[in-house]
Amino acid sequence: MSLIRCWSHLLRPAAARLCSSTSAGMTDVVMDIHQEERGSGIIRAKVNVFRGRVYVSIRRYFKPEGSDEWLPTKKGITLNMDQFEALANSMGDISDEVARWSAGQERGDR
Repeated sequence: MSLIRCWSHLLRPAAARLCSSTSAGMTDVVMDIHQEERGSGIIRAKVNVFRGRVYVSIRRYFKPEGSDEWLPTKKGITLNMDQFEALANSMGDISDEVARWSAGQERGDR
């Protein structure tokens, strides 16, 4: 449970949470991370259970013309809990590197 709380914390405040029940009575937690310009796609994070194991998927979704439903594309990644935990534990270092690179670009460095 702490990993899911950690995941939610990483996505706040931009993520909108949606929930749906599965046949096993578990609830998939879905968070929309980023809406692409002109509404052509969305990046969505999903926490779900498959065959008794918890997974986190980050995937691009699209909405077919004339449809109200977002459908997943092949573009994305699914992490098991060990992989997700490694990513979550690295987020501070990743954020530091992104800030360092962003600051370098603002100065014109490479």
